Amino acid sequence: KANITDRIYNTTDFRRSQGIAVCLLLDQSGSMSGPKSQNAMLAGMLLAHTLRKVPNTELEVYCHTTGQYNAKNTCKITYLYGKDQQDIHKISEYLLQKMSGNADSQAIKICGEDFIKKTSFPKKIMIVVSDGEPSEPGGCEGIRLVRDEVNSLEKKNVEVIQVGIESSSYSAQMFKKRLDYSNLDQFVKNMADLLGRIVRENTSYV
Repeated sequence: KANITDRIYNTTDFRRSQGIAVCLLLDQSGSMSGPKSQNAMLAGMLLAHTLRKVPNTELEVYCHTTGQYNAKNTCKITYLYGKDQQDIHKISEYLLQKMSGNADSQAIKICGEDFIKKTSFPKKIMIVVSDGEPSEPGGCEGIRLVRDEVNSLEKKNVEVIQVGIESSSYSAQMFKKRLDYSNLDQFVKNMADLLGRIVRENTSYV
C-alpha cells in the first residue's frame, strides 16, 4: 500500500509550474504541549520530506511562543526548516523548547515578512497551526491585531490559512480561511492532503 507521500504526489507530473512557496507557522504555546505538538511536528517533517520531491516548491517552517506567560513584546520565533536551514530533523526541536504564551499577531508579522524575503515565487501561502486565541495580548485587542496582520499579508499577495487543533470559536474573527483538524488521529494525513491540494491547484500539468 502506498504511503501518504506516494499517493499524493507520485502520480502527477510537476515539471511546469510558476512556483509555490508555503510557510508553516506552528503555535508553540503551553496549550499545544502533548499530542497536539507531537502531531504538528510530524506534519512539519512530512511536508518537508514531501516537498523536496516536488519541483518549483519551497517550504519554510517556523514556530513561536513567548519567553514567559503573559509577557509583553517577547515573541520568540524559531526558524526550523527552509531555504537557509535544510536539516529536516531540526523540526523536531519544536518539541524541545520551553512552551509558554502565544503572541500570534507578532509571529504572523515577523514570519510573514521573513517568508516574503526568502522566496521569489509568485504564489505564497502561509498555514498557521494553532489551538486557540492569542494570549499576548489577549481578548479583543489580540483578536484585532491578528486580523490586521492577516489582512496586511493578504494585501502583499500571501494567502493565509488557519488550521485549528481544538481551535477557539474566535478563529472566524481572525482568519478568513480556516480549517478544523481537531481529530488528532487524522491530523498528519489531513495536513498532507491539504498540501497536496495546494500543490495541485497551483501547478500546470504537462
